[in-house]
Amino acid sequence: MRARGVLAATVVSLLGTACSSQSMPLPFGAADATIAVTDGSVPDTTATPEVAVVVPSPDALEAGPPAPPSLRPASPAPPSMGDGKLSDVPDQTPGGSPDGWDFCQVGPLVVAPRDGKSDPPASRGDQYFLYSSAGARPPGDPAEPLAQAYFYFGERLAVGGNGLWFDATLVSGGAAGTTFDLYSVDKICQKSVTLGRFSLDPVLATPGKWTTTCIDLPSGLVVEGLGIRLAASNAEIGIDAFRFAPPCPAIR
Repeated sequence: MRARGVLAATVVSLLGTACSSQSMPLPFGAADATIAVTDGSVPDTTATPEVAVVVPSPDALEAGPPAPPSLRPASPAPPSMGDGKLSDVPDQTPGGSPDGWDFCQVGPLVVAPRDGKSDPPASRGDQYFLYSSAGARPPGDPAEPLAQAYFYFGERLAVGGNGLWFDATLVSGGAAGTTFDLYSVDKICQKSVTLGRFSLDPVLATPGKWTTTCIDLPSGLVVEGLGIRLAASNAEIGIDAFRFAPPCPAIR
């Protein structure tokens, strides 16, 4: 909305004396108006702006939002510890200082393997995060963080240009429609800025098998914390071995 207002104000300025402060507001779509030019540089203030209004086709409306890009198995993978700047979750106790990790919500993520369950062993260390769609809640409460868990850093950390690597596995259910959201957050898991939403479907193709994948972080990114969120319609997903390492390999 702010961009439309700025563009509309620019059109008013170009019209000069043809529009005074008492003129009627520009019609909807005037942000897309074009001004006739007589000599290649000076706007013709007597010309009537041509307003272009784009109406989405019925097919576009029915299609809904575009599908998120898919994460894919990445090989060769870096060592499981990466550069050591991300805490080993959840083997390390939450709430450590100055760097550490913690839960942002109660319910969607638990620590696995669980007692009495046939969960697979961890990819790194003894434990991992397990997401269960049964315990998840859709975002809606503005007071609740978007992320389900997060990493935080004692000093702002420059991570841009690195790859964020991690391992994932399908523990039970169906992988179709599983997404992974990544956020920049502050040190208390607030002030979320979305860095991307990704489909995990190709990574979870083989149930019970840990597969390494990678997200390229934007150049110049500096963060206080990184938050994660998983979503699936009917599945239990394991995630483990988060680490910073070189950029992701090209997918062929």
